[in-house]
Amino acid sequence: MSGRRGSPPPDQLGFGFLDEPPPRATDSAAVATPDVFEPAGSGPARLVGSLARATRAAPQARKILVAATRGEGRELLRALVRAGTPWIGWEVTTPRPLAVECVGATLAEQGVRLLDEFEEQALLDEAIDVALERTGDTDLGPGPEAPSFNDLSEALGFRRALAGAVQAMRLGGLGVGDVARAGFADPHKQALLRAALASYERALARMRAADSARVLADAAARVRTDAAALPDAQLHLVPGLGARGRAGEFLAALRERGAQVLATDPVVGLDAPSGWIWSAEGEPGPLGRLHASGSVSAPVPGLDLFAAASVEEELREVLRRALGAGLPWDEVEIVTPDAQVYGSALHALAERLGVPVTFGVGLQVARTRPGRALATWFRWIEGGFHAAEIRRLLEAGDLRPPAEHSPDGMTLSRRFRSLRIGWGRERTAARLRSRRAVVERVRARADAPDPRQEQAALELDALAALLEPILDGIPPLPDHPLDRSGPRVSPAALAVGLRRFLTFVPAENAVDQTAWDRLDRVLARVEATLRRETHYAAAAAALRAHLQIRVPAPRAEGKAPWSSDGGHVYLTDLEHGGYTGRAATFVVGMDADRFPGADTQDPLLLDRERMRLGRSHLPTSGDRIHERRFLFAALLARLRGRVTVSWCGWEPSEARTRSPASEVLLACRLRTGDPEASFETVRALVGAPVATIPRATAEDLDARDVWMRALGHGGVLRDGVGVVRRGYAALEQGWAPFAALESEEASAYLGNVAQRAGFDLRRTQDVVSASRLEALGQCPRRFLYASILRTSPPDDPEYDPDRWLDARSQGTLLHRVYERLLREARARGIGPDAPELLDRARRILAEEAERTLEEVPTPSEEIRQRELGRLEDDLRAFTGLLAETGRTWLDLEVKFGLGGLDPLPLPVDGGRVLVRGQIDRVDAAEEGLYVVDYKTGGTYAFESERGAFHGARRLQHYVYWVAVRRIYGRPVAAMEYQFPTHRAANARIRYTEEELRAAPEILGRLLDTVAGGHFLPTDDPGDCRFCDFRPVCRVTLKWTGEVEDSPPARWAQRFGASSEAYAAFRYARRREDEGPPGLLPPPSLETLLGGDDG
Repeated sequence: MSGRRGSPPPDQLGFGFLDEPPPRATDSAAVATPDVFEPAGSGPARLVGSLARATRAAPQARKILVAATRGEGRELLRALVRAGTPWIGWEVTTPRPLAVECVGATLAEQGVRLLDEFEEQALLDEAIDVALERTGDTDLGPGPEAPSFNDLSEALGFRRALAGAVQAMRLGGLGVGDVARAGFADPHKQALLRAALASYERALARMRAADSARVLADAAARVRTDAAALPDAQLHLVPGLGARGRAGEFLAALRERGAQVLATDPVVGLDAPSGWIWSAEGEPGPLGRLHASGSVSAPVPGLDLFAAASVEEELREVLRRALGAGLPWDEVEIVTPDAQVYGSALHALAERLGVPVTFGVGLQVARTRPGRALATWFRWIEGGFHAAEIRRLLEAGDLRPPAEHSPDGMTLSRRFRSLRIGWGRERTAARLRSRRAVVERVRARADAPDPRQEQAALELDALAALLEPILDGIPPLPDHPLDRSGPRVSPAALAVGLRRFLTFVPAENAVDQTAWDRLDRVLARVEATLRRETHYAAAAAALRAHLQIRVPAPRAEGKAPWSSDGGHVYLTDLEHGGYTGRAATFVVGMDADRFPGADTQDPLLLDRERMRLGRSHLPTSGDRIHERRFLFAALLARLRGRVTVSWCGWEPSEARTRSPASEVLLACRLRTGDPEASFETVRALVGAPVATIPRATAEDLDARDVWMRALGHGGVLRDGVGVVRRGYAALEQGWAPFAALESEEASAYLGNVAQRAGFDLRRTQDVVSASRLEALGQCPRRFLYASILRTSPPDDPEYDPDRWLDARSQGTLLHRVYERLLREARARGIGPDAPELLDRARRILAEEAERTLEEVPTPSEEIRQRELGRLEDDLRAFTGLLAETGRTWLDLEVKFGLGGLDPLPLPVDGGRVLVRGQIDRVDAAEEGLYVVDYKTGGTYAFESERGAFHGARRLQHYVYWVAVRRIYGRPVAAMEYQFPTHRAANARIRYTEEELRAAPEILGRLLDTVAGGHFLPTDDPGDCRFCDFRPVCRVTLKWTGEVEDSPPARWAQRFGASSEAYAAFRYARRREDEGPPGLLPPPSLETLLGGDDG
């Protein structure tokens, strides 16, 4: 809890409704409680006792236990064995399989086949389509004319709600006539439900198929008329089975034929739900009086409560308490109303601690490698097939090519990145084919095998073997996942593509293999059944819904929940908990948000409509809340041993407290024996929530607990940074760069490195460009990274859904167009003011844009055309500028130090530096030559108040002025920056020889900085805004794109003025403003060049 931003005070977690500090435990007599390590009850649960009696009554007979789930039944039989009674003769089933056993053969004789859940959904989709096309079906009798629901026909949420309503009515035993007589307040909805139900029933009849409702109804009728339909066995029903609808009718028929409801522990003070089959006997146990705490006169032993600061801390405390009590892991059961959140948290925690765990309702498939891969597959296809998703899979080993001896994932990821795909389905395939063809041509021309080319061919072949079948398996998709105008697709077609993708996902352990097998089975059924085409979002959502599966213990069969296992902690949900008979049960997650849950009504069948249809058929939201509360009360009633109830008192995603559920207060009254206990009593009883620092009496789970206990000794949180730094040399070394930012010393961590002879560019043959020199003037540290260490950022195309080309790419494209236009105009004798010049410019732009498209994919053709329109405006500005200046261009793209040409010596203080570059244009005029460089951005950095050199940041004009003077041997009138764009309004900024005289001195001081090894950072955070190395320096930006903080620049602002190592750079930065140190002005550039005529 210490020092974590956004963490609430520990004494307020879970009690946001109380303003005063919590009372101390000694302040209230109600807090005097028994030893929590005493058991809450002794002996087996009464439900287990009922099973034992049934076993003793007929030890050799065949006995069938009918439970809500097979897992629940198996846990009861395990508890039976633990209590000393063998389970010989027992079988476990659930209502539907038993109904199939009773009536399956008869249905087969009638030519009726049974539908699975996928076939039911396919049939429901068909029925909904028919109902939506004409809700005024003549077979339904008279009714109001319903409006068209076509606008909702492809909305997945609406279709799910309608399908769920139809299934609920079918399972509730309701027919078309019942809906017609119900008298809904909304007649149009009533007509739609009637039409959908009628259409579904006709489809079942046409296909001679039986859904679950038909199977249960026919089984109930057959059992009532023919006792021989039942299996030759004693039938015993687990209390809590549903008594409503078709399932209730079938269970009632079984009871008429002698099936017995097993008795369980009674619940006092809360009536059993009317929709349940229930039987209880005997005196209530100590925890069975949760809702009758007024009748409790003494504290209940074996019951405890605590609050925690987070879900993880809550689970850590559970494990600490189990260790402290000396319990083996298979004597610990964890029950929660939120198995998804607590299951994922326990899985992550148990993996770190090495604690074996089984999950009664399974583990989310997203926690397995196949689950992670399928989530990435959806992101990949919905994000425009961005290459980064595939790279991450390759690097993690979650995607592998079929070849046995293919390169490893990191190698393939680097090769894939080198293709510069960016995104795009067709682009991925095209770039892969193109690069393979290039490599094959090089190999074919080689006299002998080149190991590098052979390795490239191997890696590209492996990528092709992986990606080509994956891409081929994906159906045509819209440009955007929410686009309804694109190609229609079915869940089955998506399942084909996903299933093929998963064949390349390895499963390296039993859990992953189980997940892979189950996903493959689900995808196979979707592929075979859900073939209705719709827009992508609906199809993908339908497929995702079927893939939200859970994974059991390795290789277990059947649906969740699954059984506990020896030697393992067992986590399950409220519906299936409390049957293991373990010594300690921890009920976690009992906050008011998670329990009893929201009383949300069904989106189509509202409570008032369910009441009209009959509560005996369909439960209301109030019924579901009541059932959930009774479920918890029944859970406590049947528990034996130690019981601990807890909750998480803080919701980090919303930065708010969570209050305990009302059932926690009831449990507190049992715990204290005080029927008047309030939430203040709860607060006093639990004390401060369990947080990062373990309680004084708690067991330590791992090194983290030991460390945090040491830090929190005596109630004061100690500073452990110094101890860690002294104990771990590597961490100390990593801490040093941060400490250097607070030191006045210009250390190596800031860029002040040991001087080397090769650093002084005036004494070497190293060649630099004007842009590198300008980078030095902006920030010597940037120069160190780029020019000395020669590092560069990844050159990946960045996806922006609203933009095709960034500013740099637009500038590159315009430069190519300008150069081609002028070259072709000169060859054809077209003057700068000729009307056809603009038409030719548009044609060249179209051609160059196609070339650019090969390098940078576009998010959509609409965006590309929009940007091309703006670029045409820039071309119009460019041709207008040509006509305005009226000068004749002498040369285009004048190179020096490139393409085999010698670099040019640039005069600087202390010697010369070799430079290279490429000048956009050289114009000829009577007064001399003009050096022209195009700028496609704004003019802000070139405004006059920033001076000719902008604090040593602008040096290109000097380099180009000297280059043209040396190359042509003719006077240079000026160096001119032209801004031939619509945005910059054809601005021209000109620099004469007089204005550039300070350049050699400024460059000399910058090179002195390099020669001395003083690569210290800029003192202006604005220089960091567009720097490639911004992440290295941990520069942060505001949402506006401006620099929020630059730690290195902050150091330079604080300590640069007093640092000797910073002096040369500081002088270069301020030279233009402060002038030369002597009385004489700097010599002219012509003097420096010595009248050189080239």
